[in-house]
Amino acid sequence: MRKNRNRALALALALSVTAASLVPAAKAMTIPASYDEAYYATLDYYGGVQEASVVKSYRLNGADTVTDYGTYDEVINLTDGVAPVIDGGKVTFQMGEDAPEKFYFEGKTVKPFEQLPWSIAVSYRLNGAPALAEELAGKTGLVEICLDILPNPAAPAYSRDNLVLTAAAAFNDDDIVSLEAPGAEVQLVGNLRTVLFAALPGEEDHFVIRVGSEDFSFSGLIFLAVPATLQQMEKVADLKQAKEKGEDSLDAISDSLDVILDTLDGMSGSLNATANGLDQLSGARSTVSRGKGEVYDQTDLALEGLNGLVDTLGSMDRYAQVASQAITDLNGDLNRLNATTQGLAPELERARKTIAAIQADTKALSELLTDVESYNKRASAIASSLSSGMEELDDEMEGMRFALDMLESALKSTKGISTIKDSDMLGMLSPDQAAQMKTVLEYRRQYESYLAENGLSETDMSFQDFIVLGAFQQGYEKQVEQTAKDQVAAAYASYVAGVQPGDTPMTPEEFAAGPQGQAIVAMVKQQAEANFQSAYAAFLAGGSSELTAARNQAAAADAAYAEFSAQMPMVDTVNKKIKEINNLITGLTDPTARLVGELSDICELVGDTGTVDDLHSLAKLCRDLLKTLKEHEGEGAALLGDLDEVGDLLSRITITADTALSDLDSLIATLNTYEPELQAAVTDVQSLSASAQTALGGTASAIGSAESLLRQAGPQLDAGTANTLSGLSDALRKATMGLEQTGTIRDAKSTISDLIDDEWDDHSGRVDGILNMDANATPVSITDQRNAAPRSVQYIMRTQEIKEEKPEQTEEEQKAAEKTTFWERVANLFKGLWADLKKLLHVG
Repeated sequence: MRKNRNRALALALALSVTAASLVPAAKAMTIPASYDEAYYATLDYYGGVQEASVVKSYRLNGADTVTDYGTYDEVINLTDGVAPVIDGGKVTFQMGEDAPEKFYFEGKTVKPFEQLPWSIAVSYRLNGAPALAEELAGKTGLVEICLDILPNPAAPAYSRDNLVLTAAAAFNDDDIVSLEAPGAEVQLVGNLRTVLFAALPGEEDHFVIRVGSEDFSFSGLIFLAVPATLQQMEKVADLKQAKEKGEDSLDAISDSLDVILDTLDGMSGSLNATANGLDQLSGARSTVSRGKGEVYDQTDLALEGLNGLVDTLGSMDRYAQVASQAITDLNGDLNRLNATTQGLAPELERARKTIAAIQADTKALSELLTDVESYNKRASAIASSLSSGMEELDDEMEGMRFALDMLESALKSTKGISTIKDSDMLGMLSPDQAAQMKTVLEYRRQYESYLAENGLSETDMSFQDFIVLGAFQQGYEKQVEQTAKDQVAAAYASYVAGVQPGDTPMTPEEFAAGPQGQAIVAMVKQQAEANFQSAYAAFLAGGSSELTAARNQAAAADAAYAEFSAQMPMVDTVNKKIKEINNLITGLTDPTARLVGELSDICELVGDTGTVDDLHSLAKLCRDLLKTLKEHEGEGAALLGDLDEVGDLLSRITITADTALSDLDSLIATLNTYEPELQAAVTDVQSLSASAQTALGGTASAIGSAESLLRQAGPQLDAGTANTLSGLSDALRKATMGLEQTGTIRDAKSTISDLIDDEWDDHSGRVDGILNMDANATPVSITDQRNAAPRSVQYIMRTQEIKEEKPEQTEEEQKAAEKTTFWERVANLFKGLWADLKKLLHVG
């Protein structure tokens, strides 16, 4: 505990020193404040705006004033309690010396939505017929969600030329029958089917999402409009420069082409005659080429037969080896089996002798059972008489043992007089006084334990000083906990500012429970523990109201403990006399109780659980045994007769087994005689197979090599000749035709030039503005051009969900909904999509 206090105190001092050193530095710096703009809008089913706000996130860099230009319906401070000063289209926040590092405010306005570079319209159809969105929830059939995006020529130039619009929708794949979205990127992520559309600057687009569902619901369209600032977009500017340079080069090429075409117009002559001669040579080549196919086919058939035979002979050698090994293994296994089975012959002879001896024993046992069964009647009478006598003796011993147990219990229950305890003293006080004294005694117990653990005496630390230390420790721990929360909140705000657009940040609770949040808490506690002693010394020297209250509480507790302790000597005297009386009572009752207990043990030993019980059990056991023997009288003799018959059967089986062993020995001898000749035959087959395989393989290789050479050279020679002759002929004819098309070439040249100009105009504003995009353009404020350029701008919008209506809210729920913060309203934009993601990821 003392170590933790030192760390907490160290952290507090470090934070105070750091804060003091930063104040003059912040005042000296002149880095201007920077900010980011994000426009959040909730749209209705059809793309009309319902609620919209601009959120501006400032990094003040030491500034104590924020000035913004824009016309807002309402301005809300999202950081602290500083009220805005609004003067027409100018908003000012004066934060003074306590200005935060980061500052956020919200301005409610629909003006940026009206200046968006596109107008957005959403319509719906059910099974091909126009439908109202309010009536689609829970419907069955094919629902078409139609999105019309039209350019807005009145939009500011920066937004019109640089913003790219994306529209996204998500459907649970388990809840739909089909999904079709022409022109969109459709992906399945887990069981979430996502649809993504994109519109370039100045582009008019019409998109349709067709969803087949048996119970239709829709989480809404999510729109994101951001400047295209990727590094690759810088190539658009390079393309502009290349086009301007290319126009000059294209003019020079056009002039050169005119000279060449004039020259080609003067060429004519014998090119067609040369082409006809090449055609005759190509006909002769075709005649030779057609005859080679039949030769190749016959050669392939012969090679196929030879290769099949070689493969078969190769397998024969392997099969012969397997057969040889099988003969060897089989012969060895059978010889081992014969050796094992022949060893059974002596065992069978001994078994016959053993069976004969068992039959003789069973005969003698049968005679013994007959004699035993004749004594049954007289033994049963003796056992019944013994059992009755034991029961009577047991009843007498049980009565005596019960009386002795009652006497022993009475002697042991004599406990004497109880001594007076601290709790008895507290019972003499009122409830409030007893509760206060109980707390004082607990403080005293902790105080004495603290002195013992730290090797201190009451002269080193008084009881009152200990109580003051405890009061300070409680307040100090609360201060350290609040410091840790503040540090985590500041780190979380920095983390949120660095989250990329489109990424989902962690919640404050997730961040605090994560590695970074836990590391901050650990650092705060460590430094606070290191500074505990100096903070305590400052507390004692400060003379605060908390110190005065703690000392008053300590003085009252010390006085109460002293008054309580003054009564303890009288209580000790009374308790001493009570103990002397109790010792006298114990000296009389203990020997008597032991004597009575020993007599009870003797009764128990002789009675129900002792000797009498054992004799009674023995008599009952004998009676039951004789009864059982009577019930099974004659069965033993029958069993012994059956065993004698089994012995006769086993004797006959051993004779049959001897005969089988003799036959097996003859079979093994026959196999051993023919085994060498079988091995020799297998060896001859292997030699024959290897020789035939070598000869046939060599023949097939020679024929295959010859055919391969012809096949490799023939097609190349044939194709080369054909291509050469055909190419020369076609080239000459086409050259002749080309000389006649110089006018067409001139027209094509003009067409290409016009096509390039038209394509450039299409992407420079006539169809879309992709070539007007400038990745390095300075962003312009959404609300007013008088504002400095923001670091980033973005529009985030979402249409209304289509789902089954919930029961009407109570008045309390409606009031709670009206009190939601801006960040809660932003979270509601993505509420439906988050629910689908939770299903996909199996969260919560």
